[in-house]
Amino acid sequence: MNTQPGVFQIDIQQIFSFIYYAVTSGYGVNGIVEFFRTAWDFINFISLFLAPLLFFGVVYAVVRLHQVHKAEHERFHEAVQEAQHGIGKGNEKWQRIVDFVNTDNPTEWRHAVIEADVMLDELLKKEGYIGETLGERLKSVPREKMQSLTSAWEAHKIRNEIAHAGSDFILTQREARSAIDNYRRVFEEFHLL
Repeated sequence: MNTQPGVFQIDIQQIFSFIYYAVTSGYGVNGIVEFFRTAWDFINFISLFLAPLLFFGVVYAVVRLHQVHKAEHERFHEAVQEAQHGIGKGNEKWQRIVDFVNTDNPTEWRHAVIEADVMLDELLKKEGYIGETLGERLKSVPREKMQSLTSAWEAHKIRNEIAHAGSDFILTQREARSAIDNYRRVFEEFHLL
Protein backbone atom coordinates (compact mmCIF):
# COMPACT_ATOMS: atom_id res chain seq x y z
CA MET A 1 0.00 0.00 0.00
CA ASN A 2 1.39 3.39 -1.02
CA THR A 3 0.99 6.11 1.54
CA GLN A 4 1.96 9.69 1.11
CA PRO A 5 3.02 11.69 4.15
CA GLY A 6 0.40 14.20 5.32
CA VAL A 7 -2.47 12.51 3.47
CA PHE A 8 -5.17 10.80 5.52
CA GLN A 9 -6.37 7.55 4.03
CA ILE A 10 -9.01 5.08 5.19
CA ASP A 11 -8.16 1.41 4.82
CA ILE A 12 -11.55 -0.11 4.02
CA GLN A 13 -10.09 -3.61 3.86
CA GLN A 14 -8.82 -3.38 7.43
CA ILE A 15 -12.22 -2.14 8.69
CA PHE A 16 -14.09 -5.04 7.07
CA SER A 17 -11.48 -7.49 8.36
CA PHE A 18 -12.05 -6.24 11.92
CA ILE A 19 -15.85 -6.57 11.58
CA TYR A 20 -15.49 -10.07 10.12
CA TYR A 21 -13.14 -11.14 12.93
CA ALA A 22 -15.48 -9.71 15.61
CA VAL A 23 -18.50 -11.54 14.22
CA THR A 24 -16.95 -14.90 13.35
CA SER A 25 -14.12 -15.61 15.70
CA GLY A 26 -13.27 -13.11 18.43
CA TYR A 27 -16.67 -12.54 19.95
CA GLY A 28 -18.75 -14.76 17.75
CA VAL A 29 -22.43 -14.29 17.11
CA ASN A 30 -23.23 -15.16 20.71
CA GLY A 31 -20.67 -12.59 21.88
CA ILE A 32 -22.31 -9.78 19.88
CA VAL A 33 -25.77 -10.79 21.06
CA GLU A 34 -24.46 -10.86 24.65
CA PHE A 35 -22.92 -7.40 24.17
CA PHE A 36 -26.25 -5.92 23.00
CA ARG A 37 -28.13 -7.68 25.80
CA THR A 38 -25.73 -6.21 28.36
CA ALA A 39 -26.07 -2.77 26.79
CA TRP A 40 -29.89 -3.11 26.85
CA ASP A 41 -29.85 -4.11 30.51
CA PHE A 42 -27.65 -1.12 31.31
CA ILE A 43 -30.05 1.22 29.47
CA ASN A 44 -33.01 -0.27 31.35
CA PHE A 45 -31.20 0.21 34.66
CA ILE A 46 -30.43 3.86 33.88
CA SER A 47 -34.00 4.46 32.68
CA LEU A 48 -35.34 3.39 36.10
CA PHE A 49 -33.75 6.55 37.49
CA LEU A 50 -34.20 8.83 34.49
CA ALA A 51 -37.88 8.10 33.79
CA PRO A 52 -39.20 9.53 37.10
CA LEU A 53 -36.92 12.55 36.79
CA LEU A 54 -38.08 13.20 33.25
CA PHE A 55 -41.71 12.66 34.27
CA PHE A 56 -41.44 15.22 37.09
CA GLY A 57 -39.59 17.56 34.72
CA VAL A 58 -42.47 17.39 32.23
CA VAL A 59 -45.06 17.91 35.01
CA TYR A 60 -43.10 20.91 36.35
CA ALA A 61 -42.81 22.41 32.84
CA VAL A 62 -46.54 22.00 32.19
CA VAL A 63 -47.47 23.56 35.55
CA ARG A 64 -45.10 26.50 35.04
CA LEU A 65 -46.33 27.00 31.47
CA HIS A 66 -49.88 27.12 32.77
CA GLN A 67 -48.89 29.69 35.42
CA VAL A 68 -47.11 31.87 32.85
CA HIS A 69 -50.06 31.61 30.47
CA LYS A 70 -52.48 32.58 33.25
CA ALA A 71 -50.30 35.57 34.29
CA GLU A 72 -50.04 36.77 30.67
CA HIS A 73 -53.78 36.41 30.24
CA GLU A 74 -54.40 38.51 33.38
CA ARG A 75 -51.93 41.20 32.24
CA PHE A 76 -53.52 41.31 28.80
CA HIS A 77 -56.99 41.57 30.35
CA GLU A 78 -55.82 44.41 32.62
CA ALA A 79 -54.23 46.23 29.68
CA VAL A 80 -57.45 45.96 27.67
CA GLN A 81 -59.46 47.28 30.62
CA GLU A 82 -57.02 50.17 31.11
CA ALA A 83 -57.17 51.02 27.44
CA GLN A 84 -60.96 50.92 27.42
CA HIS A 85 -61.11 52.91 30.65
CA GLY A 86 -58.64 55.45 29.25
CA ILE A 87 -60.72 55.93 26.10
CA GLY A 88 -63.88 56.32 28.13
CA LYS A 89 -62.16 58.72 30.49
CA GLY A 90 -60.86 60.78 27.57
CA ASN A 91 -64.31 60.89 26.01
CA GLU A 92 -65.87 61.96 29.32
CA LYS A 93 -63.29 64.72 29.68
CA TRP A 94 -63.82 65.76 26.11
CA GLN A 95 -67.60 65.86 26.51
CA ARG A 96 -67.18 68.09 29.55
CA ILE A 97 -64.90 70.39 27.50
CA VAL A 98 -67.45 70.57 24.68
CA ASP A 99 -70.20 71.30 27.21
CA PHE A 100 -68.11 74.15 28.68
CA VAL A 101 -67.40 75.76 25.32
CA ASN A 102 -71.09 75.60 24.32
CA THR A 103 -72.31 77.60 27.33
CA ASP A 104 -72.80 81.35 27.43
CA ASN A 105 -70.27 81.74 30.26
CA PRO A 106 -66.83 83.14 29.21
CA THR A 107 -65.24 81.63 32.34
CA GLU A 108 -66.29 78.17 31.20
CA TRP A 109 -64.86 78.84 27.70
CA ARG A 110 -61.50 79.53 29.37
CA HIS A 111 -61.87 76.42 31.47
CA ALA A 112 -62.61 74.37 28.31
CA VAL A 113 -59.42 75.55 26.61
CA ILE A 114 -57.29 74.89 29.71
CA GLU A 115 -58.78 71.39 30.17
CA ALA A 116 -58.17 70.55 26.50
CA ASP A 117 -54.58 71.76 26.86
CA VAL A 118 -54.12 69.46 29.86
CA MET A 119 -55.43 66.56 27.73
CA LEU A 120 -52.92 67.46 24.99
CA ASP A 121 -50.09 67.56 27.52
CA GLU A 122 -51.07 64.13 28.87
CA LEU A 123 -51.23 62.77 25.31
CA LEU A 124 -47.74 63.99 24.43
CA LYS A 125 -46.29 62.63 27.67
CA LYS A 126 -47.93 59.27 26.95
CA GLU A 127 -46.47 59.30 23.43
CA GLY A 128 -43.02 59.79 24.97
CA TYR A 129 -42.19 63.34 23.86
CA ILE A 130 -39.73 65.09 26.14
CA GLY A 131 -39.71 68.55 27.64
CA GLU A 132 -40.43 70.40 30.86
CA THR A 133 -43.50 72.15 29.48
CA LEU A 134 -46.10 71.41 26.84
CA GLY A 135 -44.44 73.95 24.57
CA GLU A 136 -41.11 72.12 24.82
CA ARG A 137 -42.82 68.82 24.15
CA LEU A 138 -44.54 70.28 21.07
CA LYS A 139 -41.14 71.49 19.83
CA SER A 140 -39.78 67.93 20.13
CA VAL A 141 -42.53 66.46 17.92
CA PRO A 142 -41.33 65.90 14.32
CA ARG A 143 -43.78 67.25 11.73
CA GLU A 144 -43.97 63.86 9.98
CA LYS A 145 -45.09 62.20 13.25
CA MET A 146 -48.01 64.57 13.84
CA GLN A 147 -50.13 65.87 10.98
CA SER A 148 -52.08 68.16 13.31
CA LEU A 149 -49.01 69.82 14.86
CA THR A 150 -49.98 73.27 13.55
CA SER A 151 -53.44 72.88 15.08
CA ALA A 152 -51.86 71.91 18.40
CA TRP A 153 -49.66 75.02 18.34
CA GLU A 154 -52.58 77.30 17.47
CA ALA A 155 -54.69 75.91 20.31
CA HIS A 156 -51.80 76.04 22.79
CA LYS A 157 -51.17 79.71 21.93
CA ILE A 158 -54.75 80.53 22.96
CA ARG A 159 -54.21 78.66 26.24
CA ASN A 160 -50.99 80.63 26.85
CA GLU A 161 -52.86 83.91 26.29
CA ILE A 162 -55.45 82.83 28.86
CA ALA A 163 -52.79 81.74 31.37
CA HIS A 164 -50.43 84.70 31.01
CA ALA A 165 -52.80 87.59 30.37
CA GLY A 166 -55.42 86.35 32.80
CA SER A 167 -58.60 88.41 32.88
CA ASP A 168 -57.01 91.03 30.62
CA PHE A 169 -57.31 88.60 27.70
CA ILE A 170 -60.78 88.79 26.19
CA LEU A 171 -61.68 85.34 24.90
CA THR A 172 -64.62 85.19 22.53
CA GLN A 173 -66.72 82.09 22.13
CA ARG A 174 -65.63 81.94 18.48
CA GLU A 175 -61.94 81.86 19.54
CA ALA A 176 -62.67 79.25 22.21
CA ARG A 177 -64.52 77.05 19.73
CA SER A 178 -61.72 77.43 17.21
CA ALA A 179 -59.16 76.37 19.84
CA ILE A 180 -61.29 73.40 20.89
CA ASP A 181 -61.67 72.42 17.23
CA ASN A 182 -57.86 72.46 16.89
CA TYR A 183 -57.50 70.24 19.95
CA ARG A 184 -60.13 67.91 18.48
CA ARG A 185 -58.02 67.47 15.31
CA VAL A 186 -55.05 66.35 17.42
CA PHE A 187 -57.08 63.97 19.57
CA GLU A 188 -58.74 62.40 16.54
CA GLU A 189 -55.36 61.88 14.88
CA PHE A 190 -54.17 59.95 17.94
CA HIS A 191 -57.52 58.08 18.21
CA LEU A 192 -58.26 59.56 21.60
CA LEU A 193 -61.72 60.53 20.38
